[in-house]
Amino acid sequence: MFSNQANINELLQICSKADPAELSLAQLLLTNIDANTKLGSRQTPVLAQIIQNFSKYSIANTFMLLEYIRLFLSQGFDCPANGAACLHALLESVSDENLLTAADLLIAAGTIITPKKLEEILKDISEIAAYHEFQTHNYYLQNLFFAYRQLLLNTFTSVNPRYLAISHYTTALQQKLRNICFNSLEPLPKHLYFNFTNGTLIVQNHPNIFMCSTIEKTLTPPAHLNLQISPVLTSLLKDQSLESVSFSYQKLENSQTIQYFPTIHLNFSKNHLTITRSKSSGSLQTAIDGEII
Repeated sequence: MFSNQANINELLQICSKADPAELSLAQLLLTNIDANTKLGSRQTPVLAQIIQNFSKYSIANTFMLLEYIRLFLSQGFDCPANGAACLHALLESVSDENLLTAADLLIAAGTIITPKKLEEILKDISEIAAYHEFQTHNYYLQNLFFAYRQLLLNTFTSVNPRYLAISHYTTALQQKLRNICFNSLEPLPKHLYFNFTNGTLIVQNHPNIFMCSTIEKTLTPPAHLNLQISPVLTSLLKDQSLESVSFSYQKLENSQTIQYFPTIHLNFSKNHLTITRSKSSGSLQTAIDGEII
């Protein structure tokens, strides 16, 4: 019979391989230890270590992370006490949309984050997103972490409106556009809302983008969202499918500062839409097929 530590080591090894055929073995090993066991001087929950290990191995089956989280939850994992460590560990875990799904599972199970811990996680997310933006130029990952940041803000802070079921912008691909809206309470638009058949693609004025299933307005005045359809943009792009999303950057450098001005390229089935941030006002500017709208 394995000792408790031996069971933990075996479980970590099994989970690092993320082999669906060994899920039942992981379940058997977990029954022999406490799902809330913590490791080392830093008192890292075993589940948080498993989550973090996904970054250390070339794991193709990222969906297995969700299976491990569900497994721990079924065995009594205490999310209110230990879930925050797992949300933090996700920053060094999978690098696809399963990151957001994993966070949803932990949050739904009752994870609690102190303001200090939330600030720490958000700071780390911002640094990772900036690294992928300016160093690796991996805008898929930049916007994945941006969506994760928005998900945490949406869940653990008072936001108005609430964006429900936040996901990566790729969720909008191959979907037909219904309309494009702006917030009429913003004198200079800093958000654009692309309403597709399966949700709303939100472009913020960094610009960064993410998807949500719907937008829920709170009833607390004053209203922070008063969406109105943009007639020109909607008339030109309505019913077209979003084929691809790409990014480019203009670098402006002088003796004192370096500034980057990103452009989002939304390629629809018939037209090409670019979204940039104004260098003077910070508002969003749009052009279709090179013509400013």
